Amino acid sequence: MTDLPPGWEWTTIGEVAGIQLGRQRSPKNHTGPHMRPYLRSANVTWSGIDVSDVKEMNFDPSEAATFELQPGDLLLNEASRSPNEVGKPAIWRGEIDGCCFQNTLLRVRSRGPATTDYLYWYCRSAALAGDFGNAGRGVNIRHLGKQGLAGFPLPLPPRAEQERIVAAIEEHLSRLDAADAALASATTRLLESRAVDDTFSTIGIRVPVGELAEVRGGPIHVASDSGIQKQPKRKPKDSPAPFLRVANVGQGAMDLGDVHDVELFEGELER
Repeated sequence: MTDLPPGWEWTTIGEVAGIQLGRQRSPKNHTGPHMRPYLRSANVTWSGIDVSDVKEMNFDPSEAATFELQPGDLLLNEASRSPNEVGKPAIWRGEIDGCCFQNTLLRVRSRGPATTDYLYWYCRSAALAGDFGNAGRGVNIRHLGKQGLAGFPLPLPPRAEQERIVAAIEEHLSRLDAADAALASATTRLLESRAVDDTFSTIGIRVPVGELAEVRGGPIHVASDSGIQKQPKRKPKDSPAPFLRVANVGQGAMDLGDVHDVELFEGELER
Protein backbone atom coordinates (compact mmCIF):
# COMPACT_ATOMS: atom_id res chain seq x y z
CA MET A 1 0.00 0.00 0.00
CA THR A 2 1.19 3.49 -0.78
CA ASP A 3 1.66 6.31 1.71
CA LEU A 4 -1.36 8.51 2.31
CA PRO A 5 -1.66 12.26 2.94
CA PRO A 6 -1.75 13.43 6.58
CA GLY A 7 -5.08 12.65 8.22
CA TRP A 8 -5.81 9.73 5.89
CA GLU A 9 -5.67 6.08 6.94
CA TRP A 10 -5.78 2.67 5.32
CA THR A 11 -8.76 0.53 6.32
CA THR A 12 -11.08 -1.95 4.60
CA ILE A 13 -14.59 -1.59 3.24
CA GLY A 14 -15.79 -4.08 5.86
CA GLU A 15 -14.42 -1.88 8.66
CA VAL A 16 -16.49 1.16 7.65
CA ALA A 17 -19.65 -0.46 6.26
CA GLY A 18 -21.96 -3.39 6.79
CA ILE A 19 -21.96 -5.82 3.86
CA GLN A 20 -24.82 -8.16 2.99
CA LEU A 21 -25.17 -10.65 0.14
CA GLY A 22 -28.67 -10.78 -1.32
CA ARG A 23 -31.21 -13.61 -1.01
CA GLN A 24 -30.83 -16.58 -3.34
CA ARG A 25 -33.65 -17.35 -5.74
CA SER A 26 -35.52 -20.60 -5.17
CA PRO A 27 -38.55 -22.17 -6.92
CA LYS A 28 -40.41 -22.25 -3.59
CA ASN A 29 -40.25 -18.44 -3.46
CA HIS A 30 -41.72 -17.81 -6.92
CA THR A 31 -45.12 -17.44 -5.25
CA GLY A 32 -46.28 -16.83 -1.71
CA PRO A 33 -48.18 -14.53 0.64
CA HIS A 34 -45.36 -11.99 0.97
CA MET A 35 -44.39 -11.13 -2.59
CA ARG A 36 -41.95 -8.25 -2.89
CA PRO A 37 -40.02 -6.58 -5.71
CA TYR A 38 -36.30 -7.32 -5.73
CA LEU A 39 -33.25 -6.09 -7.60
CA ARG A 40 -30.77 -8.27 -9.43
CA SER A 41 -27.52 -7.54 -11.27
CA ALA A 42 -29.42 -6.45 -14.42
CA ASN A 43 -30.90 -3.55 -12.45
CA VAL A 44 -27.48 -2.10 -11.53
CA THR A 45 -26.00 -0.16 -14.44
CA TRP A 46 -23.14 2.31 -14.89
CA SER A 47 -25.82 4.99 -15.20
CA GLY A 48 -27.49 4.08 -11.89
CA ILE A 49 -30.41 1.89 -10.82
CA ASP A 50 -32.70 0.75 -13.65
CA VAL A 51 -36.18 -0.18 -12.42
CA SER A 52 -37.74 -0.72 -15.86
CA ASP A 53 -37.79 -4.52 -15.32
CA VAL A 54 -38.08 -5.51 -11.65
CA LYS A 55 -39.03 -9.08 -10.70
CA GLU A 56 -40.87 -10.29 -7.59
CA MET A 57 -40.46 -13.19 -5.18
CA ASN A 58 -41.68 -14.17 -1.73
CA PHE A 59 -39.86 -12.78 1.32
CA ASP A 60 -41.27 -13.72 4.71
CA PRO A 61 -41.17 -10.92 7.31
CA SER A 62 -37.89 -12.06 8.90
CA GLU A 63 -36.19 -12.23 5.50
CA ALA A 64 -37.59 -8.85 4.51
CA ALA A 65 -36.00 -7.32 7.61
CA THR A 66 -32.61 -8.56 6.39
CA PHE A 67 -32.89 -7.92 2.66
CA GLU A 68 -35.08 -4.80 2.37
CA LEU A 69 -33.21 -1.84 0.86
CA GLN A 70 -33.00 1.60 2.43
CA PRO A 71 -32.35 4.88 0.60
CA GLY A 72 -28.60 5.45 0.52
CA ASP A 73 -27.67 1.76 0.28
CA LEU A 74 -24.84 1.04 -2.14
CA LEU A 75 -25.36 -1.99 -4.40
CA LEU A 76 -22.46 -3.76 -6.14
CA ASN A 77 -22.52 -6.38 -8.87
CA GLU A 78 -21.23 -9.54 -7.12
CA ALA A 79 -19.93 -11.45 -10.16
CA SER A 80 -19.33 -11.25 -13.91
CA ARG A 81 -17.45 -12.87 -16.76
CA SER A 82 -15.81 -9.49 -17.34
CA PRO A 83 -13.38 -8.35 -14.60
CA ASN A 84 -14.39 -4.73 -15.28
CA GLU A 85 -18.04 -5.48 -14.44
CA VAL A 86 -17.37 -7.07 -11.04
CA GLY A 87 -18.24 -4.60 -8.29
CA LYS A 88 -20.12 -2.23 -10.61
CA PRO A 89 -21.90 0.09 -8.14
CA ALA A 90 -25.09 2.13 -7.95
CA ILE A 91 -26.81 3.96 -5.09
CA TRP A 92 -30.37 2.99 -4.16
CA ARG A 93 -32.52 6.12 -3.78
CA GLY A 94 -35.73 4.43 -2.61
CA GLU A 95 -37.21 4.17 -6.09
CA ILE A 96 -39.62 1.35 -5.07
CA ASP A 97 -41.13 0.87 -1.62
CA GLY A 98 -40.29 -2.38 0.14
CA CYS A 99 -37.74 -3.49 -2.46
CA CYS A 100 -35.27 -6.27 -1.59
CA PHE A 101 -32.26 -7.67 -3.47
CA GLN A 102 -30.97 -10.95 -4.88
CA ASN A 103 -27.63 -12.70 -4.24
CA THR A 104 -26.21 -11.44 -7.54
CA LEU A 105 -25.76 -8.17 -5.62
CA LEU A 106 -23.87 -7.07 -2.53
CA ARG A 107 -25.30 -4.34 -0.33
CA VAL A 108 -22.91 -1.88 1.33
CA ARG A 109 -24.41 0.21 4.13
CA SER A 110 -22.08 2.84 5.57
CA ARG A 111 -21.58 2.86 9.34
CA GLY A 112 -20.46 6.48 9.39
CA PRO A 113 -16.70 6.96 8.88
CA ALA A 114 -17.11 6.82 5.10
CA THR A 115 -19.91 8.61 3.27
CA THR A 116 -21.98 6.63 0.79
CA ASP A 117 -20.97 8.98 -2.05
CA TYR A 118 -17.26 8.54 -1.29
CA LEU A 119 -17.67 4.75 -1.16
CA TYR A 120 -19.57 4.86 -4.45
CA TRP A 121 -16.85 6.75 -6.34
CA TYR A 122 -14.08 4.65 -4.84
CA CYS A 123 -15.88 1.41 -5.71
CA ARG A 124 -16.68 2.69 -9.20
CA SER A 125 -12.98 3.43 -9.74
CA ALA A 126 -11.97 -0.02 -8.45
CA ALA A 127 -14.58 -1.74 -10.65
CA LEU A 128 -13.61 0.14 -13.83
CA ALA A 129 -9.94 -0.64 -13.21
CA GLY A 130 -10.73 -4.35 -12.82
CA ASP A 131 -9.45 -4.38 -9.22
CA PHE A 132 -12.59 -6.05 -7.85
CA GLY A 133 -12.48 -8.61 -10.66
CA ASN A 134 -8.83 -9.40 -9.98
CA ALA A 135 -9.58 -9.76 -6.27
CA GLY A 136 -12.44 -12.17 -6.96
CA ARG A 137 -12.38 -15.92 -7.22
CA GLY A 138 -13.41 -18.22 -10.05
CA VAL A 139 -12.23 -18.88 -13.59
CA ASN A 140 -14.94 -18.17 -16.15
CA ILE A 141 -17.02 -16.06 -13.77
CA ARG A 142 -15.27 -13.90 -11.23
CA HIS A 143 -17.05 -13.74 -7.84
CA LEU A 144 -16.16 -10.94 -5.45
CA GLY A 145 -18.17 -12.34 -2.54
CA LYS A 146 -18.99 -10.84 0.83
CA GLN A 147 -15.60 -11.66 2.33
CA GLY A 148 -13.70 -10.42 -0.69
CA LEU A 149 -15.47 -7.05 -0.55
CA ALA A 150 -15.18 -6.79 3.23
CA GLY A 151 -11.40 -7.22 3.07
CA PHE A 152 -10.88 -4.87 0.13
CA PRO A 153 -8.49 -2.02 1.11
CA LEU A 154 -9.91 1.49 1.35
CA PRO A 155 -7.96 4.76 1.67
CA LEU A 156 -10.06 6.80 4.12
CA PRO A 157 -9.66 10.59 4.31
CA PRO A 158 -11.34 12.82 6.90
CA ARG A 159 -15.04 13.37 6.23
CA ALA A 160 -14.57 16.96 5.00
CA GLU A 161 -11.98 15.72 2.51
CA GLN A 162 -14.35 12.96 1.35
CA GLU A 163 -16.99 15.58 0.63
CA ARG A 164 -14.47 17.76 -1.21
CA ILE A 165 -13.35 14.80 -3.37
CA VAL A 166 -16.95 13.87 -4.24
CA ALA A 167 -17.81 17.49 -5.10
CA ALA A 168 -14.72 17.80 -7.32
CA ILE A 169 -15.55 14.57 -9.19
CA GLU A 170 -19.18 15.53 -9.74
CA GLU A 171 -18.27 19.04 -10.88
CA HIS A 172 -15.78 17.63 -13.37
CA LEU A 173 -18.34 15.15 -14.71
CA SER A 174 -20.99 17.86 -15.02
CA ARG A 175 -18.58 19.82 -17.21
CA LEU A 176 -18.00 16.74 -19.34
CA ASP A 177 -21.77 16.24 -19.68
CA ALA A 178 -22.17 19.87 -20.76
CA ALA A 179 -19.33 19.49 -23.25
CA ASP A 180 -20.88 16.31 -24.66
CA ALA A 181 -24.24 18.05 -25.03
CA ALA A 182 -22.66 21.05 -26.76
CA LEU A 183 -20.71 18.78 -29.09
CA ALA A 184 -23.83 16.77 -29.94
CA SER A 185 -25.77 19.98 -30.62
CA ALA A 186 -22.99 21.38 -32.80
CA THR A 187 -22.74 18.11 -34.72
CA THR A 188 -26.50 18.09 -35.32
CA ARG A 189 -26.44 21.69 -36.59
CA LEU A 190 -23.51 20.90 -38.88
CA LEU A 191 -25.30 17.89 -40.37
CA GLU A 192 -28.49 19.92 -40.84
CA SER A 193 -26.53 22.72 -42.48
CA ARG A 194 -24.86 20.31 -44.89
CA ALA A 195 -28.18 18.71 -45.77
CA VAL A 196 -29.76 22.11 -46.49
CA ASP A 197 -26.72 23.29 -48.46
CA ASP A 198 -26.69 20.11 -50.53
CA THR A 199 -30.37 20.56 -51.32
CA PHE A 200 -30.21 24.22 -52.32
CA SER A 201 -26.98 23.77 -54.26
CA THR A 202 -28.95 21.84 -56.88
CA ILE A 203 -31.29 24.78 -57.52
CA GLY A 204 -30.21 26.81 -60.53
CA ILE A 205 -32.64 29.76 -60.34
CA ARG A 206 -32.34 32.18 -57.42
CA VAL A 207 -34.28 35.35 -56.62
CA PRO A 208 -33.94 37.87 -53.76
CA VAL A 209 -35.91 36.98 -50.63
CA GLY A 210 -37.55 40.41 -50.78
CA GLU A 211 -39.35 39.40 -53.99
CA LEU A 212 -41.06 36.54 -52.15
CA ALA A 213 -41.70 37.90 -48.67
CA GLU A 214 -41.99 41.05 -46.62
CA VAL A 215 -38.75 41.61 -44.70
CA ARG A 216 -38.28 43.77 -41.62
CA GLY A 217 -35.09 44.20 -39.63
CA GLY A 218 -34.52 43.10 -36.05
CA PRO A 219 -34.63 45.21 -32.88
CA ILE A 220 -31.15 46.70 -33.28
CA HIS A 221 -32.12 48.41 -36.54
CA VAL A 222 -33.48 51.95 -36.63
CA ALA A 223 -34.82 52.19 -40.17
CA SER A 224 -38.52 52.88 -40.57
CA ASP A 225 -39.22 49.35 -41.78
CA SER A 226 -37.20 47.63 -39.05
CA GLY A 227 -38.20 46.13 -35.73
CA ILE A 228 -38.53 48.08 -32.49
CA GLN A 229 -35.30 49.42 -31.04
CA LYS A 230 -35.15 49.11 -27.26
CA GLN A 231 -34.24 52.46 -25.70
CA PRO A 232 -35.22 54.48 -22.60
CA LYS A 233 -38.33 55.98 -24.20
CA ARG A 234 -39.56 52.42 -24.87
CA LYS A 235 -39.89 51.56 -21.17
CA PRO A 236 -43.38 49.97 -20.82
CA LYS A 237 -45.86 52.46 -19.44
CA ASP A 238 -49.12 53.36 -21.20
CA SER A 239 -49.20 50.98 -24.19
CA PRO A 240 -46.96 47.97 -23.39
CA ALA A 241 -46.70 45.05 -25.79
CA PRO A 242 -44.60 41.89 -25.71
CA PHE A 243 -41.71 41.78 -28.17
CA LEU A 244 -39.22 39.16 -29.31
CA ARG A 245 -35.46 39.60 -29.21
CA VAL A 246 -32.46 37.49 -30.16
CA ALA A 247 -32.61 35.48 -26.90
CA ASN A 248 -36.09 34.23 -27.86
CA VAL A 249 -34.98 32.62 -31.12
CA GLY A 250 -33.79 29.07 -30.42
CA GLN A 251 -32.59 26.31 -32.70
CA GLY A 252 -35.67 25.56 -34.79
CA ALA A 253 -38.11 26.87 -32.18
CA MET A 254 -39.09 29.98 -30.25
CA ASP A 255 -38.15 30.21 -26.58
CA LEU A 256 -40.93 32.13 -24.83
CA GLY A 257 -39.75 31.55 -21.28
CA ASP A 258 -38.57 35.16 -20.90
CA VAL A 259 -40.45 37.64 -23.08
CA HIS A 260 -40.00 41.36 -22.36
CA ASP A 261 -42.49 44.20 -22.86
CA VAL A 262 -41.86 47.42 -24.78
CA GLU A 263 -43.80 50.68 -25.08
CA LEU A 264 -45.58 51.22 -28.41
CA PHE A 265 -46.59 54.58 -29.81
CA GLU A 266 -49.55 55.52 -32.02
CA GLY A 267 -49.67 53.64 -35.32
CA GLU A 268 -46.90 51.17 -34.45
CA LEU A 269 -48.85 48.09 -33.38
CA GLU A 270 -50.09 47.12 -36.84
CA ARG A 271 -46.66 47.64 -38.38
